[in-house]
Amino acid sequence: MCIRDRRTSKRGKLHIEIIEGFTWMWRQPFIRAMTLLMGSSALILPGSVLIVIVFAQQQHAPPFIIGLIFAAGGIGAILGSLLAPLIHKRLSVGQSILSVRWAFVLLWTLYALAPFPLVLGAIEFGFGVADPIEDVAYFSYRLMLIPDALKGRVISACRLFPGTTRPIGLVLTGILIQRFGVTTTAVVFWICLALMTLIATIDSSIRKAGA
Repeated sequence: MCIRDRRTSKRGKLHIEIIEGFTWMWRQPFIRAMTLLMGSSALILPGSVLIVIVFAQQQHAPPFIIGLIFAAGGIGAILGSLLAPLIHKRLSVGQSILSVRWAFVLLWTLYALAPFPLVLGAIEFGFGVADPIEDVAYFSYRLMLIPDALKGRVISACRLFPGTTRPIGLVLTGILIQRFGVTTTAVVFWICLALMTLIATIDSSIRKAGA
């Protein structure tokens, strides 16, 4: 077999493996629901960075203060990573995920009540604490559900949707801020985030996960 034939054969096998991973993922209600939730959320949550920057600039915050706002989010993420294993022992996977999602909804409403950069820093800190709590619960449970032979294929399939929607979401956020303003954009995104979280709460595959 020539080199070209061997390459063609390898590409064919890779294509089959991708399909196998996606097919297995799609047949699992919990993993499918979470993949759709995370992909949809990736249209909104990454845009919070742009929203915070614009809000902070409107409050005449210097670049140093804007940097501190995001540093607060990083400190929160470290704290959340330390707390996540402890919380995971007390809450089921579904309870951890839904608690974090409703915390996101609550924190997002505070953007409307953020007259000072200090409040924006507190919001970022809250997001930072909450995010690892969901990640530890979801990723560890997902890893446990996937057969060893399919782990790489399924995880790649799970990452495809959020990885695709994340840059689209950032572009969308910038367009909405430019055309309608940062406050309107934040309100629209809050409504979408609340609807997504409500749907996730109703979904029994998420709500009862790990119970």
